Amino acid sequence: MTEIVYQKKLIKVSSSDNNNKFWNITAYKNGVIEREWGRVSKTPRTKKETVSSPEHYATNLLNKKLKDGYREVETIDSASSSHLNDNLKETALTQLTKDKTKEVQELIENLVDSNIHNILKNTSLQYDKNSGLFSTPLGIIGNESIRKARKKLDEITVKITKKTFDKEWTQLCEDYLMIVPHEVGSRIKLESILGTLDHIQKETNILKSLEASIEMAKKQSTQKNQSEQEKLFDVDIDLVTDEKIINYVKNKFTRNLSKNHPSSRLKVNRVFELNIKNMTEKFSEIEESVGNKRKLWHGTRVGNLLSILHKGMIIPPSQSGIVTGRMFGNGLYFSDISTKALNYSYGTWNRTGLSTSNCYYALICNVLLGKEFQADRTHFQDQNYYPRKGYDSTIAKSGTLNLVNNEMIVYKTEQVAPKYLVEFV
Repeated sequence: MTEIVYQKKLIKVSSSDNNNKFWNITAYKNGVIEREWGRVSKTPRTKKETVSSPEHYATNLLNKKLKDGYREVETIDSASSSHLNDNLKETALTQLTKDKTKEVQELIENLVDSNIHNILKNTSLQYDKNSGLFSTPLGIIGNESIRKARKKLDEITVKITKKTFDKEWTQLCEDYLMIVPHEVGSRIKLESILGTLDHIQKETNILKSLEASIEMAKKQSTQKNQSEQEKLFDVDIDLVTDEKIINYVKNKFTRNLSKNHPSSRLKVNRVFELNIKNMTEKFSEIEESVGNKRKLWHGTRVGNLLSILHKGMIIPPSQSGIVTGRMFGNGLYFSDISTKALNYSYGTWNRTGLSTSNCYYALICNVLLGKEFQADRTHFQDQNYYPRKGYDSTIAKSGTLNLVNNEMIVYKTEQVAPKYLVEFV
């Protein structure tokens, strides 16, 4: 095909008339107009025709679609992304399993597959093997789209917390689904997709996985030699075979579990020792000055673990919708109650934790609590209350503020160094 002179990609989402449609148009220099349209999650219909003025003709068609409620979506052009490396699994296996046991290889394969599975299971996105990224019929989703989607989630979250499900909430939801389409069946039920804080948590996790896929794919594309390649995963992972450590982990799990938590039925299967080097180094620099080190549990979805191995644990931006769902502000949350943390991987609360192999994971982390502040109110009561000036952490005890489990929160990533990745079955 000759040179493209005009290309636009649009999407329309409307719960009122059950529309979840896309429309793409491409004009070529030789006069050919190519249209593609249909449901986001279905096989598209196509039509080609030849006209005398392709760009002008395409513009007129576009304007009609815009008047009909379609909107343009920012994506990464497939042509410009074709240099990206789709061998994320191969890269991860090469870098993380060199001279390691077959158990470590199995772990990494599961984490890579689960990251992809989490996104595909919860959206109508497709995995683009030519780029290693995720796409809709409109193209590959870019960072700008993710930024816009996160902003919509923030606004939706405000509506949810105020229980205001009005026309503005409907429009915000439809705007979000234009960026991150979902399989919605014959009728869109917005309440079942974006009606609760659990839904916001789920969507935030999806955006984090998408963001990680873009970052890692782009980073791979710029690697020129093996020494640069190692920067993608600067972490050591080893299967623990020392019975003393394994028994320590098992006892730590059973000693402080809650039988009221569904994840309490799980058993420790394997233990992996972690050294995420950038986190360990920063932790060591302040360990003595902050002090009050504890080994605490941290739960996360399986799909998030690959991102943690890539760049360590992060605190989401302060404007992220996920913050609204956190009782004690924008930080990293831990507990001495093992099943409190494991429930996040198990899917009890965020409903997105299930892996493709029915394995579940939690981290045991070294955490510097330093000077502790005893929580006396929640983030919902005062969104500027946490973190407290002059304190290194917040301690929220069970029995206070309607809490059932203890929670420990730190607000700086350098106060954390993951030590063990525990696999449960």
